[in-house]
Order: sequence, then structure tokens, then C-alpha cells
Amino acid sequence: MKKTLVVFLALIIGSECHSQLYRTAHTLDARAFSAGINPTLIFSPGSMGFGVTNFHVNAGLSADLELGLKLMTEMGWMPRLRLPIVRGFGADLRWNIYDGFPVISVSAGVHKLGGFIMDGKLNVTVPLTGSIGFFTGLEVWRPFYMEDDYSIFWLPVGMEVVFLKRVSLLLEVDFGIFNKYETIHKVSTGIRYCF
Repeated sequence: MKKTLVVFLALIIGSECHSQLYRTAHTLDARAFSAGINPTLIFSPGSMGFGVTNFHVNAGLSADLELGLKLMTEMGWMPRLRLPIVRGFGADLRWNIYDGFPVISVSAGVHKLGGFIMDGKLNVTVPLTGSIGFFTGLEVWRPFYMEDDYSIFWLPVGMEVVFLKRVSLLLEVDFGIFNKYETIHKVSTGIRYCF
């Protein structure tokens, strides 16, 4: 029974109704929902890196506005409770500003990861075919728990493959392009489902 439930959940988590699981520029339609999961490897040059798993839920508030919620857990498990270790959580709003070719959106949000961080994103998606899209953009984080004033910038590059009209598989690499202390890169893959 547990194996059947795990397989079922793995198949339904993801979405063709594009949402902020990754940096795709599409927004959900009004009253549409999506859920997704993506394991991510975070590393800097010279380090072994560490893994996290992100869980996402998104809701279309209007034709051009979407709300996203995210929970980040470590890939390890709490010893006695058998639950993932929560590392952070967050929320963002995304606005579709151009729905032509390419699709362009911006988002702003806040999340807690060690301390509170504001983030902003410019998202650009270029559809290659009806079911494959390339996306890129710019992401900036502004931590508020550090004594220094600084921002962290990434250049995300990724691809989305849609199948069954509701399920998307995604691959993304975020290249760290500026960080005052160390350059951090991220590699993610994931799946999402649209309701």
C-alpha cells in the first residue's frame, strides 16, 4: 500500500500549467493550482555541496498573477521521527508582464533560510515546441540577517518538457554570478502536476 501511494504521488506532483517551481515565465490561470517537488544540489567551487528537497504549491489568483508557497527540507531525515528536516520556507507573487514570444514575468517574495531573505526574479521562457520550452532570467536575493549589506545573484538556465498536458519534467542549473563571500551554484530537477 505504501509503495502504491508513493508511486501515485510521484506521478501526480508536477504541471503543464506552468508555475514557479522553476524560473519558467508562465503564470497559472485564475483558480488553477499546481504542486511540485524538486531535489537540488547546492555547491560552491572547492566544496562537496549539500542537497535539499523543495516542495511547491502554486495558485493562480488572476489571469496574470500567481501566488507560490515553498518548503525546503534537507535530504537527510530526523533520526527518531522519520520526518525530513525543515531548512526553510517562503512565498512569492509572480506577475506575467508579456505573454507573447518570449513569455516574460517578474516575481517578488520573501523566504526564511537561516534568516529572512527578500528575493526578486526576472523570468523569460522561449517555447521550442508545443511541449518543450527553454527558460532563463535573473534572480537576486537580499539577506536581512547578515551584518553586511549585500545581494546574491544567479543566472538560471533550464528546460521544461510537458507530457500528458498536466505533468512537467524540469531541469535547471543556477549559475552564481555574484556573491560577496562565495559563489554558489545550484542544480535541480523536478516534476510538477497541475490541478
